[in-house]
Amino acid sequence: MTYPVLYLIRHGFTDANRDEIVAGAGFESNLLPEGYEQSRQAGIFLRDKGIKRIFCSPQGRTRKTLEALYLPGIPVEFDGRLREIHCGIYEGVPFKEMGETFSVRNLAKHPDLAHPGGESAGMLRTRLRAFIDEKLPESPSPTLIVLHGGSGTAFILEFLQSFDLLNEPIRPRGIFGNSEVIKLEKGKMERVFEPTLKSE
Repeated sequence: MTYPVLYLIRHGFTDANRDEIVAGAGFESNLLPEGYEQSRQAGIFLRDKGIKRIFCSPQGRTRKTLEALYLPGIPVEFDGRLREIHCGIYEGVPFKEMGETFSVRNLAKHPDLAHPGGESAGMLRTRLRAFIDEKLPESPSPTLIVLHGGSGTAFILEFLQSFDLLNEPIRPRGIFGNSEVIKLEKGKMERVFEPTLKSE
């Protein structure tokens, strides 16, 4: 199966990121001014990359990130399969209360481990696989995908069919920071942009 060159971007810095609050598919958070600026910088980087199609998680923080990227004239499709993992009873609580059991690395290694009342990593990867198989083979190259820390990490694992990236340093929320851009091409991952305004 042939896939387009992909650019993935995680949403900009939010109030939940600042407050270290769990914000999955069941908790909405808002972009902070720093998040808008990070996304604006990423948009400048992406503007000359010839992006032909955009897929975006329908959650508020990804929608606002897309607005801040300001990439007019490119077809956009919102797809619920790109939303963040649902963290069940931990939605909206401090990360420290959730503990290491449900860290990104641990979830990736144990796909059947589910947040109580929420999703497992296996469930997340199943819906992402369905998105990849349905939408990407016919998508023009390059395609941009706007999503989240957890779903973005799971997307890369599923797309590359490799767990090698788990050997890299992993933030509690995933492998890439707010508004960082990752390129996927020919079975390889490359970090191509990180905003000058750093967050988590």
